[in-house]
Amino acid sequence: MKSYRYRYTCPGHDQAPEDGPTFGSNFDVAVDPTRVAEDAASHYHYHGNGLDSTWPKVLELRSVLGHSLGLFSVEREAVPEFYATKVT
Repeated sequence: MKSYRYRYTCPGHDQAPEDGPTFGSNFDVAVDPTRVAEDAASHYHYHGNGLDSTWPKVLELRSVLGHSLGLFSVEREAVPEFYATKVT
């Protein structure tokens, strides 16, 4: 199975898009963008400040080159399950 690389940022935080964390996903954002957003939320939960954060979160998915792929609202339903919907 092919693995794709993406970045994400949390809008409203002082973080340049190119400095967003990089994570891997088995899903192609062109085919299944909400699954990629759920993978980003899982990465944020375990490697960012997700354990202590309030949810839902808005995450902006980006290509590894920094291009925006859309905003997603992600809800933490249970650890480690997330549910994402595309905002824009």
